[in-house]
Amino acid sequence: MVRLEVLAGGDPLRQERLTRELYNALATDTVLAGTDIKVSSAPPAAVLPGSKGTVETVIALLVAGAPYAQPAADVLTSAIERWYSRDERVVVRIKDGDRTAEIVGNPTDEQREMLDKFWRGRGGDGASQP
Repeated sequence: MVRLEVLAGGDPLRQERLTRELYNALATDTVLAGTDIKVSSAPPAAVLPGSKGTVETVIALLVAGAPYAQPAADVLTSAIERWYSRDERVVVRIKDGDRTAEIVGNPTDEQREMLDKFWRGRGGDGASQP
């Protein structure tokens, strides 16, 4: 399962809002709906000992199905790009185990190449590690 995280410069409220917006955008994307990729909210973090209450926040999304299969990887990447094209300051981190890739603002050709390597490199070392 692949994990998507929206980075918001340390602002947890903005991070949650942007993550929910990304979820809604992916859930309603008609092109993505034509693939077998499913997006869901990641389970909330465990409650810390001594906490007096819990707040359920959505700070990550899980992607199941075949996000590595072509053309599904291209469709998922394009859906994320359409969502963050409205705010070039948004960063989306894609994680699969200890491999990560980041999409920042309007991706350059170099960044697109790195994402292609990430999707192709599931069994290898195709992605850059920030």
